Amino acid sequence: MFIDFDDNDLKRFFLSSPKEIGDFEGGEFIYSISYKNQFSIVLNISTYEREVLLMVSSSIGSELSSSISISEVLSIVACESELIINGEGNVVALSKDLKDTHLELTLRHCDPEANGSH
Repeated sequence: MFIDFDDNDLKRFFLSSPKEIGDFEGGEFIYSISYKNQFSIVLNISTYEREVLLMVSSSIGSELSSSISISEVLSIVACESELIINGEGNVVALSKDLKDTHLELTLRHCDPEANGSH
């Protein structure tokens, strides 16, 4: 089994192509975006291991930096402004809103069972 995602959707969210770790068949990719050298978002995907590492950092201060490691990932869905990582038992969503002078990020960790969905 592997992580289901559309490479073109991730390219639209990150505004760039991924970097491959090792050879293409290895299934490990890094997508990243930075905004005016203030914020960066990095997504490390291990397709066949079904693991994802999401890092959000700021050059403004370490209190604005965070990383989330998610295993048993089923799919990743992305559009221009939102990234949703669907795992077994949890969902992590990251929204970005590019303003004229800054980047607003919203990170949500959702437990589907808390809402009664399965």
